[in-house]
Amino acid sequence: MLYDVTRIATRFFRSTPNGIDRVDLAYARHFLGRAEDSGFDRGVIWTPLGARTFSGARGARLVDDVLAHWGETRAADGNLFDRPTGRPRPARRAGEFLRGVSAVSKSIPRAIAPSPPAAKRHGGGFYFNASQFPIWRREHRAWVARQTGLRSVFFVHDLLPITHPEFFPAAEPARHLTRMEAIADSASGVVVASEHVRDDLARHFRGLGRAAPPVCVAPLPVSETFVNSPPRIGISGGAPFFLVCGTVEPRKNHLLLLNVWRELIRREAHSAPKLIVAGRRGGGCDNTAALLDRATELRGHVITIPDATTPEVCALMDRAQAVLMPSFAEGFGFPVHEAVARGTPVLASDIPAFRGLSGSPLVTLIDPVDGAGWLEAVRARAGVRGRKRGAREIRTTWEGHFREVEGFLASL
Repeated sequence: MLYDVTRIATRFFRSTPNGIDRVDLAYARHFLGRAEDSGFDRGVIWTPLGARTFSGARGARLVDDVLAHWGETRAADGNLFDRPTGRPRPARRAGEFLRGVSAVSKSIPRAIAPSPPAAKRHGGGFYFNASQFPIWRREHRAWVARQTGLRSVFFVHDLLPITHPEFFPAAEPARHLTRMEAIADSASGVVVASEHVRDDLARHFRGLGRAAPPVCVAPLPVSETFVNSPPRIGISGGAPFFLVCGTVEPRKNHLLLLNVWRELIRREAHSAPKLIVAGRRGGGCDNTAALLDRATELRGHVITIPDATTPEVCALMDRAQAVLMPSFAEGFGFPVHEAVARGTPVLASDIPAFRGLSGSPLVTLIDPVDGAGWLEAVRARAGVRGRKRGAREIRTTWEGHFREVEGFLASL
């Protein structure tokens, strides 16, 4: 196995992981952290000088360095609201950048070592890429084509830049099309997390006039943090609150929630519940940012926490009246699955990514454009005092996930 860690190596400049990061790290830990490092499981990273391969042990150490940088194993911060506005903590932001520079300067050179070409070292093996990075680059596609001794397998998270281009930067749809073309050209197999992504992929390949490679549907588990019950944290004043997690961007539909909260505040004034927005700002969110920064009626009711660690998000879920996810489109939607793993109620969009959860007593699905429906659902949940945790729903584990993936690889 030759596992691509290029994207992982770029994440030293992020303080917290997103969904793709979590999947990429889990796959790297699985393939590079195997007990018997006989030289057959190795990592590859793209540099300005081309591809560089290194031992599985060095790759596993790189993964551990990234996890330590993210603070994934630290206990939840007991003072998340040390800034009344909930804005980014300047010292933490500056420290994040400096730690990133320091980590990159140590971890990457330590991992990279000259070695024979991967195809000669791994005849009959696999090249696995779980991040779709940087497969759109011409030189990467040429390198993959030269690896005649390797079968390429890719994890496809979604086709949203193609199916919903309005929610992405102008260059991203064309880049994602190039990713899919690269997969069509070289993939011996594809892994996806859901049937609706498999169906989108099949439709896309038909549109290209290409035969789809074999596809394995392997649902994703949540991070171990959401299974292992870290300690809770205190919330100032003990006021009830709702939680929305994820990058602040148009696709996540934060604007709907902010307008719902405006109406809640108009109706209920100081007795309105709080809304915690846990996630950093992405592109195209100017309207949302303007409301968060300048809407006076939301002050004190909407709190932004852009740099919450995974243990902190988990602890917030434990105390929330419900987790909210009004997205227009998702590939998987980790926060919904994380919430049900904690036994926390969820109000989520009625979209393909979440319909498989419709039978859960914890999950209520609402049309993402039904503002009145969201308002009434939030009001109903806010009226539940002393929220009790529901039965936790652990739908799959990483062990079970990789058992499916390994069986799929063996079949290729």
